[in-house]
Amino acid sequence: CNCGFVPTISLPTHQMPHCERTCIDNIHTNVVDKSLLSGVVSNKISHHHPIFTAAKVSSSCSQNSSDKITIHYEYSNANLDNLCNEIEKDMNTFLYSCDTFENFIELFQNKIDATCKLETPKTTKRNTITNPWITSGLINSVQKKARLYFDWR
Repeated sequence: CNCGFVPTISLPTHQMPHCERTCIDNIHTNVVDKSLLSGVVSNKISHHHPIFTAAKVSSSCSQNSSDKITIHYEYSNANLDNLCNEIEKDMNTFLYSCDTFENFIELFQNKIDATCKLETPKTTKRNTITNPWITSGLINSVQKKARLYFDWR
């Protein structure tokens, strides 16, 4: 049973000389929408590469279920594909210009802002407290059903 937990690392994390690289080190989460960034840091110190996940967490659990939330980013498949393409285009910048972790984070955040940030933030009542089972796939299905019904009528 995975109990809703998913891995945040999908890149090789272990490399022995003359062997295939494998992903054996991981961080799992059941709060995917709070995961901002995860990755593997290449190093020559160990066969196991350091891994990390940055997540947005709050210390307060007292959210009123009727409170509206503001969404600043849209992590759709198309936007994430654009993000990957932008990173791939500038791979040399990532590899050779990021001499500090802060430089890497700044460059990565700029790419996320350019590809996923909404021009105008959205406000919604839909959140994990009021609708924990609503996913983007379900929302798309509901909207498509409504469009098809409207066309049929």
